[in-house]
Amino acid sequence: MKALGQVSYAIYLNHLLILLFVNKMVKNVVNKDNLIYQIIIFLITVLVSFFICTLIKTIDKNRARKYWGI
Repeated sequence: MKALGQVSYAIYLNHLLILLFVNKMVKNVVNKDNLIYQIIIFLITVLVSFFICTLIKTIDKNRARKYWGI
């Protein structure tokens, strides 16, 4: 939870782009009106966003802090 909180602003910045792709991928697998569909979309979006933020932070900390607030 602590690691997720440290990159929460960066997740806020990039989650919408990831959400668009995840929504298209999951749409064909699960019924769209189901609550499980929404939970799957949420979890995948948060996990991918967190992974991307962590990856950016490990590549270049100075730019990550300056442009993403990580």
